[in-house]
Amino acid sequence: MSREFLEAIDARPHFTTETKKLPLPKGLRRGGRVNFIWTLVTFGLLAFEWQVGLLSAGAQAVWAVWLIRSPLGVARKNYMLGSHAAYAGKYREALELFQAALKEFPGMVEIYPILGDLYFKKGESRKGIEAYKKYLSKNPGDNVLRIKLLLILMGEGLYEEFLALLESLPHDLLEDFLLSILKSFALLQLDKPGQAQKVLAAIPESEVEGEGKDVPLNYLWGRVFLQKKDPGLARKHLRQVLEAREGFMDAESLLKKSS
Repeated sequence: MSREFLEAIDARPHFTTETKKLPLPKGLRRGGRVNFIWTLVTFGLLAFEWQVGLLSAGAQAVWAVWLIRSPLGVARKNYMLGSHAAYAGKYREALELFQAALKEFPGMVEIYPILGDLYFKKGESRKGIEAYKKYLSKNPGDNVLRIKLLLILMGEGLYEEFLALLESLPHDLLEDFLLSILKSFALLQLDKPGQAQKVLAAIPESEVEGEGKDVPLNYLWGRVFLQKKDPGLARKHLRQVLEAREGFMDAESLLKKSS
């Protein structure tokens, strides 16, 4: 995974100090271009055929009122109010407004990641995860959000869901070695050392070549043997980890546990 990709993940949360409002989703921009062109035509008519221009202006006013009162207009209003509430730190109010916008305009899937962000800010991580999943079910090509959700699931200790999402990632998104490392780690967290061992054993030696790759690999092998009640092999791998990188994760405590 490239550094640029990781930076994109860090930048993904919608609420930043540089901006004061959320960008208007594409679905809520309908009517803006029509209104702009209509305004230009109306000014042209007023200049040359003022009576026709007045009729055009009146029709445009009626259309504008209809648009404001339409589901699209109501959704746009709620979205903009929700944006201001979010930046004011009124997360509950923002959630209600964004949900109201979504009710009026259900096809506006861009709101789901915003709802997710708001739930996480309120400490409701389960609802935040479900909002992200809802968005990804409708927009599976957003790999940045997929990786962000993957990291969240790992941080929350939801390893069954983590594995399911990991399996659904495009094959070219993560290198095979990293994919195997993440999968085996999650399996160990789920106390499935036998399955983790199969994943690690399937890694080709050619993929292990590279600076530092042996450290996480030995660490995971150490955990596999520790969980399989083979302290001798566990110590062997954990010592190699600490010789290469002192203080790596909890390798030192695991080594003491294996003694």
